[in-house]
Amino acid sequence: MLAQAEIPGLPNHYRGKVRENYDLPDGRRVLIATDWLSAFDRSLCAVPFKGGVLTRTARHWFEATGDICPNHVLMYPDPAVMVALRLDILPVEMVVRGYLAGTTGTSVLTLYKAGQREMYGLRLPDGLRDNERLPAPILTPTSKEFQGEHEHPSRRRRSSRRGCSPPRNGRS
Repeated sequence: MLAQAEIPGLPNHYRGKVRENYDLPDGRRVLIATDWLSAFDRSLCAVPFKGGVLTRTARHWFEATGDICPNHVLMYPDPAVMVALRLDILPVEMVVRGYLAGTTGTSVLTLYKAGQREMYGLRLPDGLRDNERLPAPILTPTSKEFQGEHEHPSRRRRSSRRGCSPPRNGRS
């Protein structure tokens, strides 16, 4: 099991929720996916081979979409390791939601139960029940926060100010 991957010979170590990252002087980043399972901003336990599965899943989608959008991947020297160009993070997470569900502060169920009907640019009708299928899938952008911090619902205006999406009609 790969619970952590601290490699003294590699520089500029940064530990994420489930990945160990090393920024090399030549502009590459080594990302090692550990076997840690993370949910709700917490590391819960280690699951054998999870890091390799996570990296192979990412590899599948990077390769499947490479003709649509170039990506940062350079190589996969191990099933749990990706070497990529170092890029600045776009601090936004995107989740497509099809059901009125969830327990976090950014989930549509939590917001709906708090009385919000307008969220993520959409208006949901009154009378929906827990875990009910939504009238249509919705894209729910949230701020990407670092370990120990909590995500927040994002709005186009806030994302635009943070440089995460283009302003509409030249306005932010």
